[in-house]
Amino acid sequence: MKKTIVTAVFMAVVILIGCPAMAMDITTLDKVNILMPKAEVKALLGEPNREGDLILGLNAEVYDVKDIKPLIGVGCIYNDNDLVGLAYLFENTTAAQAVERLKTDGFVHYKTADGVDRLSGKDDDTGEPIVVVILEEGGLTTVITFEKTYYEKTLKEKKTE
Repeated sequence: MKKTIVTAVFMAVVILIGCPAMAMDITTLDKVNILMPKAEVKALLGEPNREGDLILGLNAEVYDVKDIKPLIGVGCIYNDNDLVGLAYLFENTTAAQAVERLKTDGFVHYKTADGVDRLSGKDDDTGEPIVVVILEEGGLTTVITFEKTYYEKTLKEKKTE
């Protein structure tokens, strides 16, 4: 069930991201943090290139990225007006490198039986606990960060239904 939920979010974000178009600098992107209100995210990043509904009542606003290779897109995942997740879409398959990088930053790695890389740690800016899910598909790598309490509560609720 966990893989189904995360994969559904992953696929929806990939479909929404599409092709890169606008320039965004990494410094501005780094200012966006989990649990930020939508208005604050938009004040930093501007209007999204696309918006769409995801599963579980979530919605996404997608920003195309140019000139930050291999990053090609960023998705902001909202529950109502609260940012509960961020999805980073990279060209190429870079999951192993992403896992190693996060482990050096103190994240604990859990590889699930179905092959999904999941890591648990703290946001480097806010200190809040987050869960990172890394998926590879179709020559792309998606790194999705979720606020940990929301992630665990949502998956636990869906698992018992």
